[in-house]
Amino acid sequence: MMRRATWCMTVVAGTLGSAASPQGVPPRPIPVLAWSLAELGRDKPCMVSPWRNVTMLFWLSQGNVGNVAEVKAALDQQPEGRRAIFDWDVYRPMYEHPEDKLTTAGGEAFTGPWWDHGIAHVEQVYDRFFRTYRDLGGKLDYFILDTEHTPGSEITTPERWAAVEQDPRFGEMLQEMHLESAADIYNDKPMSHTWWRYCDYLSARNYNRLYAVVSKYYPDVKCADYGVRYHPAASLVAWGQARDPGDIPGRTGEHVGTHQAPSPYGVITYLSGIVVDGKPFGLGPFRSALFATNEVREALLTNPKVPLMPWVAWRGYVSDWEKEPPGKRPPYSSIGNTDYWQEVVFHTALCAPDTLCTWNPYRWQEAQDPADYCQDEDMQLLDDLMDQINGLVGYSDRTTLVEAVTPAHQPFILTGCRADGRTVWRLTPDPEQSAVELSEIRVKDDPLTFRLGSQTLTMPGARLFTPEKQLSAAGHWIVGPAQLRPVFEVQ
Repeated sequence: MMRRATWCMTVVAGTLGSAASPQGVPPRPIPVLAWSLAELGRDKPCMVSPWRNVTMLFWLSQGNVGNVAEVKAALDQQPEGRRAIFDWDVYRPMYEHPEDKLTTAGGEAFTGPWWDHGIAHVEQVYDRFFRTYRDLGGKLDYFILDTEHTPGSEITTPERWAAVEQDPRFGEMLQEMHLESAADIYNDKPMSHTWWRYCDYLSARNYNRLYAVVSKYYPDVKCADYGVRYHPAASLVAWGQARDPGDIPGRTGEHVGTHQAPSPYGVITYLSGIVVDGKPFGLGPFRSALFATNEVREALLTNPKVPLMPWVAWRGYVSDWEKEPPGKRPPYSSIGNTDYWQEVVFHTALCAPDTLCTWNPYRWQEAQDPADYCQDEDMQLLDDLMDQINGLVGYSDRTTLVEAVTPAHQPFILTGCRADGRTVWRLTPDPEQSAVELSEIRVKDDPLTFRLGSQTLTMPGARLFTPEKQLSAAGHWIVGPAQLRPVFEVQ
């Protein structure tokens, strides 16, 4: 059975990837690596995915790291080219080793910025596991981390800062940050951007030690750590405007392993009140989508030499604020449970990532409401999105056409990608500035021209593409010649 997937190509049911290229270009589909695939932990540590574009990450844990044969048996069931290990908690002793603890004047033990003994311990565990796994004939294509613990995570009180400052090793850190004392950090309210970025640098340096062990046995492995990416020195962040920390390590971000891992989850809070290009950034699903897609663009543009492996949440994820009483919630908006979630997936894919990862937890306890977590229909939608995406740009010549971030108040998002000798574009109008329906924004077909708010967008030689299965009502596909360049005019 054949199922229409693109304007002139098809995806065969039961197979992953792009169809035969009219140009003879080999396929290179974008796969999805999933956090979870079944509720109540029935998928742990791994299960074979019922969705052809999706492969579940194998959860390597302290409970199974000693049973290498069991790990290999599970990964042998995964598709060729998509054997993926996700370290759930094996890395955590890196920052828990008792010999790395510092002590406050009051006798409280905590972990400071130095993890020498913990790193050495975990390196030994990794070396034993991955050497044995290789010797058993195990294959490994991806090694994924989600650490979210930095060398500054436990330095949370003046007493702890005092203990850190008394350590002779802290002097070198102060010099690298161009600071005089720890007071320059903990008195810098509400957040020391210098320390924040410097901790990102220290984290990447530490976790890259683990990648070094894995790559010793699997030199071609693809590796990333959730959220670790490059960005401008003073980028917009969900809660406002980051300050430029100056010429310090980590100023514009880092990466772990081989790939950047931006996370375009599309939640914004106090950023909404920050004046950008003359007016407040604002709230709403489109505003959240613009911010999310720009996070991916920033990573791509700040360091184009390091490829992308972004994380997307499941469609139903709105924000962590949903768990808080209304009086404790900041102003916020999200792409969750709106078609702008699909739009973010489309625009992210047109930035030409090698792989997508998805944070999609199913409920893991009976008492939890399934509606608060990922469900099978969310994964089916993601699988359908990837069918459509891979039918359009799932080829080995895939190259993004992104050259800049989207201006904060541009009345649309437009992302392009060249693949299979053509260009493919996704257009998402801002509903607060422009109509969304084609009948109201299309001015003419030759050349294809749109009126979007105060701007006119012309796409010479292009035409609209309407898939058989409409997956989002918030945007439109455009295909055109390989050298197409949009023309923008402000009215």
